[in-house]
Amino acid sequence: MIDEVFEIENCVLIKYNGGAVAEIPEGVVEIGEYSFTGCEDVERVIVPSSVKRIGQQTFRGCSVLREINLPDGLERIARFAFCECGSLEKIVIPEGVTEIGNSAFRSCDMLKTASLPDSVSRIGESAFSDCTSLSSINIPKGVDVIRKRSFSSCRSLTEIELPEGITEICDHAFDNCAQLRSVKLPDTLVSIGKHSFSGCSALTDISIPDGVEYIGSSAFYRTPLIDNADSDFAVVGDGILISCKSTDETVILPEGIKTIGENAFTGNDSTRKAVLPESAVRISDFAFERCYSLESVHLPTGLEDIGSRAFIDCSALNDVVLPDGLHHIGSDAFYGTAFLAGFADDIIILENKYLIRAAVSCKRYEIPEGIELIADNAFLGSSAIEEIIIPESVRYIGSGAFKWLTELKKVIIPDTVISVGSEGFISSSELNAVIFPASLTLGENVFSHSSKLTLVNGDRSFSVTLTDDSGADAPVIAFAAAPDAEKFFDIAELSERVPAAVCYADMLPECNEYLKTNISSAIDHAVETDDTELLQKLLSFGFADEAQIQGCIENAISAQKHEPQVLLMRYKNDHFGEKSVDELIDSKFSL
Repeated sequence: MIDEVFEIENCVLIKYNGGAVAEIPEGVVEIGEYSFTGCEDVERVIVPSSVKRIGQQTFRGCSVLREINLPDGLERIARFAFCECGSLEKIVIPEGVTEIGNSAFRSCDMLKTASLPDSVSRIGESAFSDCTSLSSINIPKGVDVIRKRSFSSCRSLTEIELPEGITEICDHAFDNCAQLRSVKLPDTLVSIGKHSFSGCSALTDISIPDGVEYIGSSAFYRTPLIDNADSDFAVVGDGILISCKSTDETVILPEGIKTIGENAFTGNDSTRKAVLPESAVRISDFAFERCYSLESVHLPTGLEDIGSRAFIDCSALNDVVLPDGLHHIGSDAFYGTAFLAGFADDIIILENKYLIRAAVSCKRYEIPEGIELIADNAFLGSSAIEEIIIPESVRYIGSGAFKWLTELKKVIIPDTVISVGSEGFISSSELNAVIFPASLTLGENVFSHSSKLTLVNGDRSFSVTLTDDSGADAPVIAFAAAPDAEKFFDIAELSERVPAAVCYADMLPECNEYLKTNISSAIDHAVETDDTELLQKLLSFGFADEAQIQGCIENAISAQKHEPQVLLMRYKNDHFGEKSVDELIDSKFSL
């Protein structure tokens, strides 16, 4: 329907052409994207109960819009929907809305209050950023992450309470909220991102829960937590050092500190020696970046983690003894230090157990026995490698350790390996890897799409070709680690489900029943992939009748899969036929 005021197609409002008051007709289901954009005269919008969705950038830039009712049936407010509506003072979002899109209310300068229902589970990035008049907003219980810049530069906001269930506050989430005095954080919180409260100069009432494991760089920069700290050491939460203001040549950190936070010492030109307490277990990324005078660091025996670029460009640093038992060394942790000056460019091994760099050009590389840890990005640039031998001494493989090795085809990750970091073998799309998932923790996207994995658990093993980049959340790997019926049905891809079912058909009745019900599809998969070993296993169950076998033979002929075709024809003859195998073969094709 098209009239002078409203252009509507298939219940979607496409364009508004009217004046100050827009009364949208009943029956409209969606206020389409850009439909009010540029309507500089519209002051009031009446939305009917039929509307379910508000599209992206729908009201963007409606600078004199002061009033809009949102109906109870509304489900979603898309990104930039009310961005730059500079006259809007109040918004009440009805129950039923589950998502507020990125930048949905960004730069609504006059917005003072926003009421969010419990149904909201996602508040998008920059959703309320630069709402400089916003003084009151509630965070629904279903929200688990405060995303980047969600409330950045809300300069009138004085207090905020984050409900239990929130685990992460992302980068810049509340930065430059100049009047923010009180923040209540939930016990479920684990991570506080970079610059998340930077510039909150009035923030005096905040307590960091003990469960917080990560605080990003400058998270509390220009806040009383640092500026008004009673000592040289600003420590929050469960022993996280976020800033050191000491100008002493020797800095002895107090016992109780567990984590040296990001950039805690960055740019310190005074300290020549740093002594970490025995309680310290982690040095975060960039912790000592550009401490040009730093010559010596005493590391405690219980230290587990040295982050990426932790000591980068500490040019005078030469006195470091790495403790036994490190779990992780980040990329370029000691880049630009005197500590590495004596090593060749291609191979760097510290304390005879920590492989920091292996820039090699050979096709087959055998990691030396005794190596316990492979650092992040250790093999970056070794693009010619086709096979890597990992000894049983290795316990930890870092993030991106074998990243971008496009020629890598063969690796066995022994069951002594405890963890492989994110993107450990990403981009090795022709990789054939053997892994033992029952004893292994994987990061995100460890293996590339089309990598072939042989998954081993005790005396059982099966092979799959991955359909997506896979790691910690891959259902087939979770099943191989601890096989049960629930995990089996979490495997969505037939190409992964069939080998898993074959392997555990005698152990799990659900796998056995799955093969009975889907035997034709399973056989067709084995034929299409030329996996004759899998095909023989499938046939050995005896689940397929003569008609099913015949159908699979015809599919093999159509796909020109000759070896699987012969196997199927032999099986049909042995179980259902009277002619000789040679006669059957001759009647179908000439070898």
